[in-house]
Amino acid sequence: MEEGLSRLVELMRDLGLTEKEAEVYAAIYLRGTATVKELLEALGDIHQPQLYNVLSSLHRKGFIKVSMGRPKRYSAVSLEALVEVKKARLDRLRREAERLAQDMKRVRGELGEGEAYVYLVKGYSGIEAGVVEIFSNAEKEVCAELPESVLKNLLPSIESALRRGVTAHILVFPKVDRAVAERLAAYGDVKVREHRLGGFLLAEADLGRAVYARRRFYSTSKPPLPDSEVYGFHIAEKDLIWRLLLIWEEAWRHSREVAAWPIEPSSYPKRFLEFGLSVYEVEEILKAGYRPWVYVRGAYVKTREPVELRGPVAAVRRSHDIWNFTVETEEGALTVGGFDAEIEDVEAEEVVVERIEKNAQK
Repeated sequence: MEEGLSRLVELMRDLGLTEKEAEVYAAIYLRGTATVKELLEALGDIHQPQLYNVLSSLHRKGFIKVSMGRPKRYSAVSLEALVEVKKARLDRLRREAERLAQDMKRVRGELGEGEAYVYLVKGYSGIEAGVVEIFSNAEKEVCAELPESVLKNLLPSIESALRRGVTAHILVFPKVDRAVAERLAAYGDVKVREHRLGGFLLAEADLGRAVYARRRFYSTSKPPLPDSEVYGFHIAEKDLIWRLLLIWEEAWRHSREVAAWPIEPSSYPKRFLEFGLSVYEVEEILKAGYRPWVYVRGAYVKTREPVELRGPVAAVRRSHDIWNFTVETEEGALTVGGFDAEIEDVEAEEVVVERIEKNAQK
């Protein structure tokens, strides 16, 4: 009983009430109806003038109803109705915000926009809003490492990105609900893995924007931290994003796959901006007995001259320090590396596995 009441107070705070308003609403809700005298006896730590102020505020905000007789009786508006009203308001705000955002983008385009590499954001809501922005603004690819709770909260935004054709690689900790994994897998351009510990919260789009926060804020084994102590970062510096992705790749490699597209000709083409994922993909394709044909857009390492090449992947080299693959082109065999490549022939900016063919039986 006590736990349910505490959860109700917490829920009402999430709907915009103050702590005292939430407590009074919960007391009314628990009883069905109540008079001022009954509420004073039930709450104990509130004096009568303060209670009248709180009741007036709750009535004005639409959370309670007041009888016409005397003594006045107060009745709580149902939770279902309050949530539906809140949802309708948020939907209207979202539509208005989308229109305003488009207008502001045009204004920024006219005025010019300065750019900072890292921004600090506070609170759980601020971090989750940043993750929503990452998925909402992604054009080609998202790499993410998310607590299961955040994944469930933001599922509509993730699905919206998938419907737009964005490819997503999502690592979930400490586990992922199978129904959620199956729901995501139905889109075809998503891979989902789970990792028992996880390293951090990360959402990255198109190698241009990322949101990062500490794992500690989402620990399931330690006491939760107050919202005032929670913070994260919005990052727009490519090298820093790449360094975080290197750590993310290691966790991805040691995680357990729960949803993925099958390695078969009908699954392709598939596009990769995050080079490590393209290496994993062609490696898995080769192991499955297929030959991958790829398109690579990038630049020659030595001259920085732009280059586009096509051909079958002949070999993959993956060690602690070196990740690359070799493509057989009309110019000959060329090695392809990722961001900041040093020893390869080509630094890739984009890799597309265009098709795969079954290797001929020897």
